[in-house]
Amino acid sequence: MYRKIIVGVCALLCLVARSATGETWTSTDVGSVGIAGSGRGGGTWTVAGSGGDIWGTADAFQFVHVPVGAGGSVSACVRDLQNTNPFAKAGVMVRARLNPNAATAILDVKPDGGVEFMIRQHDGGAMQYIEGRAASFPVCVSLAWDEVQFQGTVSSTAGTWTTSSVIIELPATSEGGLAVTSHDDSQLAVAHFDSAVVDKAAPDIGDAVDVGDVGVAGDGGGFDGAGMWTVTGAGGDIWGAADAFHYFYRLAKSHEYHVVVRVDDLAAANQFAKAGIMVRNGLDAGAAAIVLDVRPGGQIEFMSRRQQNDSMMFLGTANVAFPVWLQLDWHITSGSGPDQTVVASFSRDHEHWQTVGEPLTWTVHDYFLAGIAVTSHDVTRTATAHFSGFSLLPHDVWGDDIGSTGLVGNASVDFFDTEGVTTVQAAGSDIWGASDSFYFVHRGAVATTQGGSIDLRVFVFEASHPFAKAGVMYRDGLAPDAPSVILDVKPDGAVEFMARKCAGCETEFIAGGHVPMGTLLTLSRDSSGTFTAIAAGDVGSAPTTIGSVSVAMTTPTAGLATTSHDPTLSARVMYQYPPD
Repeated sequence: MYRKIIVGVCALLCLVARSATGETWTSTDVGSVGIAGSGRGGGTWTVAGSGGDIWGTADAFQFVHVPVGAGGSVSACVRDLQNTNPFAKAGVMVRARLNPNAATAILDVKPDGGVEFMIRQHDGGAMQYIEGRAASFPVCVSLAWDEVQFQGTVSSTAGTWTTSSVIIELPATSEGGLAVTSHDDSQLAVAHFDSAVVDKAAPDIGDAVDVGDVGVAGDGGGFDGAGMWTVTGAGGDIWGAADAFHYFYRLAKSHEYHVVVRVDDLAAANQFAKAGIMVRNGLDAGAAAIVLDVRPGGQIEFMSRRQQNDSMMFLGTANVAFPVWLQLDWHITSGSGPDQTVVASFSRDHEHWQTVGEPLTWTVHDYFLAGIAVTSHDVTRTATAHFSGFSLLPHDVWGDDIGSTGLVGNASVDFFDTEGVTTVQAAGSDIWGASDSFYFVHRGAVATTQGGSIDLRVFVFEASHPFAKAGVMYRDGLAPDAPSVILDVKPDGAVEFMARKCAGCETEFIAGGHVPMGTLLTLSRDSSGTFTAIAAGDVGSAPTTIGSVSVAMTTPTAGLATTSHDPTLSARVMYQYPPD
């Protein structure tokens, strides 16, 4: 099955709200508790838990929870908490797993109204107290997180309080929910919660931060909906044993991948200002890092700091004109050890690539930061760069704009989501007529005699034009007028099965239907070149065969196709592979 081959292609980008009433909550005693706890409710929850504490290297408490992913929020109002012990706790929690010593983030309130924000960063580690305050019941607590940052908010009569950000490595198979411990194994503490909600979210577009002593605060990194990121940054340089720059990044898990971006311009007063892509082991100034950047005069620099606080090494250079595509490609060359090979390259057209310097051997850690960086080489002022097409995808997966799309498309993978999810932001005029204009996330061509299937879910579809399309496609190469077969859904849930049977031919509408969003699409190809389209409303819905068509292809290439039907605006689509 092709789905088994492409399962690493996917990433979340936009928030997907899931309220507590839409989830199956589970009541679990975590750790060694003296009396079995319980949790029951819906709009209002009554949670009873014993247990020694939530603290140290192992916890003991009652947990009412649902699965969550690599980003989201869990919130509730703690109406009251029985005072079994001054250190009894009731609050919201995100937990890597249900083991007593699991990595954890918790925002809780004690019987006297004292609020605690605490983190256990790694399984088996000691719980760390981050911050606290005094409050009075009822206390509304919310714990939100993205790929690297946890943030706690408390609302009470005293107003709103937000913690500092904390980097923590929690896997995508985390659990989130309500936690209660009596701090006394001989009795249960009872707490009542109102408005308990878990929002399962994809990791946001990313996070932005100034790294090192920059002098002037940087800004930006937000995707503007018109296909571009604008980033401003000051700082002395990205060089030596410590860096100073503005960084817009995503958290990546150990994986073979490539990060790609187009640097459209760089406005800076100093000739040694830099704008480019960076892979980094942390946010401290001396973290190990790999950098591929371009300076205002068009000089490309490939550099690396191999170990923490080492001096940056210069690895290669080239001269180009703006705009220029930059790529860091990361893959295992042999065996399965931690060492991977990083290749730096650049391109003017996103098709013909030229390497910079020699490949770099890099020791892989479990987590990395991957993103775009700007330094002005001047602590008194910022430099500004514009970026397009910022994408993070598996090593052998590409995102290409097919035809004249107007805005540059991008796609990013969520390596933490076990279901396989990707988000695409793309423009384009249409997939129709004798020539197409869209963004295509794909692997290379397969053998003409090889069958296969792509089945996925269009989970979120944000587009301003009613004829925008998101779906699965087989295509005979990447030419705009290539023979193709597509099964797509439009923003209103209308499903289209279409085919272009020869190069330059008009696209034919084969069949259609209508299903609610959450559409499950399956497009299969047999060895003779016959394609069959199947659609369903959502997981568990009965599938409907839309139709079949035969199209001859010499280089059948399968992937995800997205068009906004408006070259001036991007559509945003979240694709998710359904569970087996």
